[in-house]
Amino acid sequence: MLVVTQSYTGNLMSLLAVRYIPQPFQTLRALLDDSATTMIWEYDTAYVNYFRTTEIGILKEVREMDAAGQVQYVLATEYPSMLRGEVRLGSHAFIGEDLTIKVLMAQHSSDPLPLAGSCDFYTSRESFMPFLYCMIGPKHSPLVQSVSKRITWITEAGLYDHWMDSLSLNSTVCERPPTKITVRTPLSLGNVWGMFAILVVGNAVSLLLFLVEVLAGHHLHYLLTATSSWT
Repeated sequence: MLVVTQSYTGNLMSLLAVRYIPQPFQTLRALLDDSATTMIWEYDTAYVNYFRTTEIGILKEVREMDAAGQVQYVLATEYPSMLRGEVRLGSHAFIGEDLTIKVLMAQHSSDPLPLAGSCDFYTSRESFMPFLYCMIGPKHSPLVQSVSKRITWITEAGLYDHWMDSLSLNSTVCERPPTKITVRTPLSLGNVWGMFAILVVGNAVSLLLFLVEVLAGHHLHYLLTATSSWT
């Protein structure tokens, strides 16, 4: 056990305190298999319309959960209260667009300083149901082709992703938070009970051996005395 004594506080600090952060929902299958967790979707979106009309695959199971009342719907204006309430408590899981989730996680971090990298939520490693964003213009308009070409240039150059990431400095940190972190925490009796248990057991064994030696010595002395008297 590695400990250090701080001269100013006089507290023993553990330098090897490792905390494990559970992240159970990495796939949609894992979320469907957990009946205790309710899924949250944004109300009346293309995603919802898609799984409500599908007849095959895993999204059909989502439709069945919706029919059973295990899917909750929220408006975009209800995102803050939803994250602070149901999702933070762990009873619900929000399913939404990748960009929306990144922005929401960064905005609702427990740390007021985004650069500190604190994050209260995590995203799954699995993604599904891709949809393309587009701009709609008048039919046969010469501007459509010109705008489409420039949008393609911006996307291929990576400027769009760069601009989205720069909206919040904490978005990339919250996207894939670590499952293990090392922290410095004051030692408590619960952390060192094993050390005291070994000490007590060791002393008890030592005392027992000492008593055995004393009794064995007295017994040996008695045998020697009895033998001398008989002789």
